[in-house]
Amino acid sequence: MHRDLKPENFLFVNEQEESPLKTIDFGLSMFFKPGDTFNNVVGSPYYVAPEVLKNHYGQECDVWSAGVIIYILLSGVPPFLDVEPLFSFMRFGSETEQGVFGQVLRGELDFVSEPWPSISNSAKDLVRRMLVRDSEKRLTAHQVLCHPWVQVDGVAPNKPLDSAVLTRLKQFSAMDRLKNIAVRVIAECLSEKEIA
Repeated sequence: MHRDLKPENFLFVNEQEESPLKTIDFGLSMFFKPGDTFNNVVGSPYYVAPEVLKNHYGQECDVWSAGVIIYILLSGVPPFLDVEPLFSFMRFGSETEQGVFGQVLRGELDFVSEPWPSISNSAKDLVRRMLVRDSEKRLTAHQVLCHPWVQVDGVAPNKPLDSAVLTRLKQFSAMDRLKNIAVRVIAECLSEKEIA
């Protein structure tokens, strides 16, 4: 079980169009037996499964994270955002993280806003079933691989990414970079006493 699946933890082996995709960063990974459960909160806020936040989870948490990744790749935005005022991502500390966690636990999936009306029903069905909050009702990894969108519809069309989706992906990516830079600048301005 990886426990920290997110786009940053996938890399292409080379720059070829048919390059294999590899998963990296196994620092939070755990070997497990079927039925094993874990109770420590790990993972990244946008991708963490609700059962992880409730301190009782198993391998199903990786299916949730993969569902979040697919949602982002299809729409350009995460499914569960902190609903605090605009630019809430510029605040530091646990407020924004807690807001995201609250949305993961209670927020509704948006399949109405652009670009969702133009995305296939099969893709929406897969994402919806991967992001079921009840981990016992969520698709298993095997069921995801057998889903019609993966088996039949899952061949990526040879057309450019919608410009609005690309813009949202870039903005979402920049959000993390901006926050990391700001934290670094603040840390450099703090004295040793303030850091302790």
